[in-house]
Amino acid sequence: MADDKLMWRVTAEQVLKAMQFYNASELKAVQSKLTASATQLEKLASGPLRHLLAQDEEEIIRRAADLVSQLNLRVEHAKEIKKREEKRKEDETKKRSAAVLKVLNDTFQIEQILGDELHCRLVSVAEISLSLSQDKQILVYLTTQALADEMLATLNRYSREGDPLPRFAKYLHRNLISGLEDTLFGLSNETPPAEALRSLLARAEEHRGAVRQSYKTLFEELQRLILIDASDNVERFPAKPAGRR
Repeated sequence: MADDKLMWRVTAEQVLKAMQFYNASELKAVQSKLTASATQLEKLASGPLRHLLAQDEEEIIRRAADLVSQLNLRVEHAKEIKKREEKRKEDETKKRSAAVLKVLNDTFQIEQILGDELHCRLVSVAEISLSLSQDKQILVYLTTQALADEMLATLNRYSREGDPLPRFAKYLHRNLISGLEDTLFGLSNETPPAEALRSLLARAEEHRGAVRQSYKTLFEELQRLILIDASDNVERFPAKPAGRR
């Protein structure tokens, strides 16, 4: 049998370094192959074919089986280390994702956007979205012009179909939350999501005026629908005639 030199010379850390791009599942597959290899070598050294081997050849095969088994133990240890590391990262990812979503939903509550101040909040969210896009902080696969065009097309479609402003508010909210979630999640774990969001919104605030001028067609159409909605609200709730209680 082989001595314990390999057991002491090769560590789990060395296995992890040599197989740094393997995940725990892939290391488990390697472990299974090594187990099968060691088993086959042991069968060869103890099976009927051993009679065809010289004594030193049989010993070489037995030592090879033992070396493979020893190496397999290190791979198994490395796999367990990798599993714990992956579990820790998964837990950290879930924790940060939950923290990011909480901050975003607390900051941009759809109930508030759809509330009594719907008209001004709609304009505000549209300005913030385009400002963040211009700063390459959300929806980076779209140019800001393309995003503005998409917003206008969506607004026009909702206008034709009915109930445009609440539906447009939900559309803007989805885009903003989704875009900011990706951005905040991609930042360093050392930066708290709330702090990172404040920084992004402060930078976006600097562009809001310019954004409204750059994409006047969108904001003019939005303002037109807001005025229509406001006049409809007045008609639904007419003032009481003088003298009537």
